[in-house]
Amino acid sequence: MIHGHEDQIVGVIAMLVGLVMGTAALTNWSWYYTLPTSRFLEHRLGRHGARLVHGILALGLVALGIATYAGWRLPLFGR
Repeated sequence: MIHGHEDQIVGVIAMLVGLVMGTAALTNWSWYYTLPTSRFLEHRLGRHGARLVHGILALGLVALGIATYAGWRLPLFGR
């Protein structure tokens, strides 16, 4: 069992997912927008709206990943 490195692992995964989402939003990958969740957003908001939502989510995930990797936690949960 890994002890003490969970924050870094979760942070790196969040950053990688955010980078893939952000790249898909910027480059308009057609295969990405055929995925079920992307199709749902595209159907509701159109391609431009789906790209905008994915871009905002990507920025949030990258920021969350950086904060988690750095060891930041909400004071509510203690450390």
